[in-house]
Amino acid sequence: MASRLISTMVDKPGWVVSTLFFLLVTGPPKFRSRDLDASVRGEVDFAIFVQIAVYVAAFAWCTRELYLRPELRKLSWTHRIAAVFVGLIATSCVFSLAPAFTASKAFEIGVLFCFTMIFVARFGVQICLDYILKGMLLICLLLTFLAIIAPQMVLFESESGIPRLRGWTIAESGPVAAIAVVLLLCSARPIKRSWFWLSLSSGVLFFSLTRTAWGAVGCILVMILVLRPRIWSRKVVFVSVIVLLLLIMGSSTIRGARDESNLDDFGGRSVLWIHMADTVLTESPWLGLGYAAGTRVLAMEVDPDYATGHSIFFEVFIGAGILGLVGLFVLIGNLLVLCTRMIGSHAEAQIFTAVAVFCTLIIIGALWEQIDSTPFGFTFWAFVSIIPRMRSLQIENGGPSYETQQLPA
Repeated sequence: MASRLISTMVDKPGWVVSTLFFLLVTGPPKFRSRDLDASVRGEVDFAIFVQIAVYVAAFAWCTRELYLRPELRKLSWTHRIAAVFVGLIATSCVFSLAPAFTASKAFEIGVLFCFTMIFVARFGVQICLDYILKGMLLICLLLTFLAIIAPQMVLFESESGIPRLRGWTIAESGPVAAIAVVLLLCSARPIKRSWFWLSLSSGVLFFSLTRTAWGAVGCILVMILVLRPRIWSRKVVFVSVIVLLLLIMGSSTIRGARDESNLDDFGGRSVLWIHMADTVLTESPWLGLGYAAGTRVLAMEVDPDYATGHSIFFEVFIGAGILGLVGLFVLIGNLLVLCTRMIGSHAEAQIFTAVAVFCTLIIIGALWEQIDSTPFGFTFWAFVSIIPRMRSLQIENGGPSYETQQLPA
């Protein structure tokens, strides 16, 4: 079935906005590690100055676009929910254990929300998806390169002593590779050198030894088998699933790479979550102890090597309290409802891609990651705009949501 197209002209992003996009989607990379409590103490180094400069530049671009294009100020219901949620994150500064740190994270989240909203509205869903894929592949390529020439920057020992490609100084390798693999598999047609990029990102995913990311990709493969969307990789997914299962089940190296004894308490997360939840419910249940700052301080009380809530839900709950958690649930619930209304048997590639990547984000986010200045966080906020835009196009067109453009230049 042919896809219906919107009849307006394509608005292509220039070099300035493209540069900002890739700097934001990649972090930007820090190329260094430092004490986990340095941010809480307010320490600033060159990498932080670069990050601040990037986000200030993105904020300036967003301000200019909103001033010059009044039509961008019209918010959908999803965007209004997201705006309230961002406001709750910002409000958590009042009771934060490190107000400056929380304020900086709230600013980053606000910029990511505005930038991705404007980018999707101006340049379209497909360009945004293409840019996200390129950003993730760039990180995978960088991680692979550093693993060869400077392994101390990206390789860390797992619980069993086996080297693990974590990539902390650049970006968390597991979520990045998982997003890249899903985007590569779910396109309507294979990109140029698709097998090379798929092998690269799959290798990074494999050597990251990230069980949550493995599980997320596994769920998407099952979705492909069940829903049979119109994507290029549908014929090879069944074979891929069998090969992966045999490889994982038959390899003693893989089974021994991670400590399986702590699976019943989510890899030690239950102790961390109980401690943080007890503290926040006692001291500041409604507005939390400051986004990012609360989990950073409380997590290190449990283990000096911990620095986050190891879940976007606990990160928000500890940081922004019950109100923030409710806001996140409402936002994600709204997006999931839109996904269920879009998806179906033999779904178009673009629709299935959006649903598959968002499901990947939720699965990984439930047990890991953050929604601020990380590749995962950028992708999360991009899909806060991508999904409602695709749903509105689907309703307007009475069918598939392919597009050429949203707003005139």
